[in-house]
Amino acid sequence: MKKLTTNRFGNLLYVLSALIVCLSMLSCSKDSDDSILPDDEQLEHLGYIASEKGMKLTYTITEGDELGLTSQMKVTDVKDIDGYRVAYSEISMPGIVINSSGRFNKKETISDGANMPAVYYETLEQIKKGYNTSFTHKENPMTLVIPHQDQAGQVVGQKKILAEWHGVNIEEDTKMVADYTMERSNVVTDGNEIIETAVGKFECLKMTYTATATTTIEITDLITGVVTPFTNIGIMEITMWIAKGIGTVKTTEVMGGTVTTTELTKVEK
Repeated sequence: MKKLTTNRFGNLLYVLSALIVCLSMLSCSKDSDDSILPDDEQLEHLGYIASEKGMKLTYTITEGDELGLTSQMKVTDVKDIDGYRVAYSEISMPGIVINSSGRFNKKETISDGANMPAVYYETLEQIKKGYNTSFTHKENPMTLVIPHQDQAGQVVGQKKILAEWHGVNIEEDTKMVADYTMERSNVVTDGNEIIETAVGKFECLKMTYTATATTTIEITDLITGVVTPFTNIGIMEITMWIAKGIGTVKTTEVMGGTVTTTELTKVEK
């Protein structure tokens, strides 16, 4: 029987986790004199996304196992549609490219989610090879709706399953059934904080949530009827600091006692 290896589980979890963090690249407002960032008057007319065509934001892991690893978000287009300013972005990191979009008006900012990157589907194709009977999967968009007023303690993203798959493999004397889910908790605002990075000081809105990856496998001996279950649960606690006109300023991920911190380190126009 072909077996689904631990490495394949790890690859999928990495892709999904990276995607969740990338889709969270929203915004921040500034407390500094750097002219490349929006001033207070401009912030009144901006949403919680980077929305100037051609703007490039560079993020660097400043704490964690992949210390120094960078990713970049570039605003590729901006349009006015149905009363919203809509910004389209491309997020890139080693081996992964994601296209996303967001929109805002005076009342709210909406993150519309993003496409799954090619590497996600490539990983699923590798996993699919471990199942000779059936393999299905489903993905759901990761939307956020952030009000511009009365922000304290607001649920800006509802709890939902972001991705799931189900596989069945049957050999002469063994049956394996495997399920995988990636679930996001409610995304909740948690007040405002001043965050300082290499770019400057930022007045940010803080948001928190968890992402839970659950893998369940049941192996049945078709001769004896004995069922051997296996369950693995990985929980990542994520905190983001965002505000207007730039993009995510800082993100922390805590998983299994390991802390990974990613910060905005460069802004280009």
